[in-house]
Amino acid sequence: MAVVAWPAGHALDLGCGSGLLGQAWVALGRGAVLACDLDPRALDQAARSLAAADRAAQVELRRGPIAALRSDEIAGRVVLANVPLVAHTSLLSRIGAPPRAVVLSGLRPSEAAGVVDAHRALGLTVVGRRERGGFVAVCMAGP
Repeated sequence: MAVVAWPAGHALDLGCGSGLLGQAWVALGRGAVLACDLDPRALDQAARSLAAADRAAQVELRRGPIAALRSDEIAGRVVLANVPLVAHTSLLSRIGAPPRAVVLSGLRPSEAAGVVDAHRALGLTVVGRRERGGFVAVCMAGP
């Protein structure tokens, strides 16, 4: 995958699990993070991990579906989305103004093209793609 100079600013970590992507974003000094997951156990683990790394103040944890996000919570952020196709579809339905950049993962190769095309329509360009273990990760950035 190409080396991408991600824009600094707020990030949105969807399907945050244990919170490692959000923690890394903060550790790199990129900005604050809104991290969302449906699983309360994952959010509990994320909270403990962030506290242990002294990063809890920069990451807001939220339990709930992507459909509960407001479009202004997506616009202008870097979106880190390690979620299944149905969640990517939900994300796309919530977008008003496009995110600054996205990392799309959790997709099967047969699912990726439609999700990537929808983000292209928002003005994002593919800057990296990797396939491993039957899943695809695609990095896209705005102009």
